[in-house]
Amino acid sequence: MQQKFGSDKFSVVGVMQGDEDDARQFISELGATYPILTGASETFDSWGVTMIPQAYLIDPEGKVVADSVEDMTALLNAAL
Repeated sequence: MQQKFGSDKFSVVGVMQGDEDDARQFISELGATYPILTGASETFDSWGVTMIPQAYLIDPEGKVVADSVEDMTALLNAAL
């Protein structure tokens, strides 16, 4: 998404749960080029995360505005 729609209007941020060393290994294997939070239990709680992996589009005020890739793509296509 960041590569397709990337702009100064939004950023992709990942969140991971579990052991930090395992998360670092996964991030390395994934080749992620965006920031990823680890140990983000409070973030999971506030966003209502119920399963992993999950994707969210967050507005500048921190509100979840989309929670599926399809909804994110539609919103970003309309906005950009």
